[in-house]
Amino acid sequence: MNAEAFNSPLFVKRATHIVQEIASLADAVDFLNEWPEDRRDLIHEAALRTCYDAYDGRKPVSAARNAFFGFAKRAVDGG
Repeated sequence: MNAEAFNSPLFVKRATHIVQEIASLADAVDFLNEWPEDRRDLIHEAALRTCYDAYDGRKPVSAARNAFFGFAKRAVDGG
């Protein structure tokens, strides 16, 4: 397993019948960068910043996974 891989993947509903696996920092950053600009908020910004900080070694990958999970739970799942 590479250093940027999550310890366990997250599965995020991308559309009604499409679920995307997020298994690494690269997956999370791609998902966040593709998120519609008009739906971005402070939680999105914080998750993206945490992912970049993990890439740069300033934060652990687990922090980025947790930040992405928090974003996805609220923004994607609506809860």
